[in-house]
Amino acid sequence: MTVLPETYKGDYAVIEVDTKYSPKIRMQSLTTGNVGMMKVLKGTFASDPIESGQLIHLDKWRPKPAYGRPGVMENWIDEYHVI
Repeated sequence: MTVLPETYKGDYAVIEVDTKYSPKIRMQSLTTGNVGMMKVLKGTFASDPIESGQLIHLDKWRPKPAYGRPGVMENWIDEYHVI
């Protein structure tokens, strides 16, 4: 895989979107090549839907305790925009 320079930090390629419950976005960093999963609030997702194959830029995200799983943290996207 070819990774891009630091100029693209915060940009991700969307691999998969699961909209059951709170939307879960599986994505790959354009600068590091790392793959991960993050969640988005339904209201945020509804105002700017994401589809597989799109590029997004994360403006703001935060770790949050997982519901019903003590000691487990999940990453949540607060703000993003489709590139």
